[in-house]
Amino acid sequence: MIQAEKLIDINAVSELVNLPVKTLYQYVQQKRLPVLKISSRCLRFRLSDIMLWLESKSQGVQEAPMPVRRSTRRPRKTTINSRSKNHIDALVESVRKEVLS
Repeated sequence: MIQAEKLIDINAVSELVNLPVKTLYQYVQQKRLPVLKISSRCLRFRLSDIMLWLESKSQGVQEAPMPVRRSTRRPRKTTINSRSKNHIDALVESVRKEVLS
């Protein structure tokens, strides 16, 4: 007699692998998780497939690259106060005199 293997639903897989159901659905869509599609709305998983999948994840673990952090601060506006503006105007005027002489 052929013995049928136990099939589990996505909630049981979620508890088994300690991942949210939403993440598991994403893995199924990305074909990263072995699944049996019973119908368009019914997914089942072989317990043995899930156990093998878990083992494959624990072997040859590679470190993920560190994410690039982006600054959340807004760039400062550069403002010129009247003293700086007068100094710049004086420099421009002196350069103009030198060039024209």
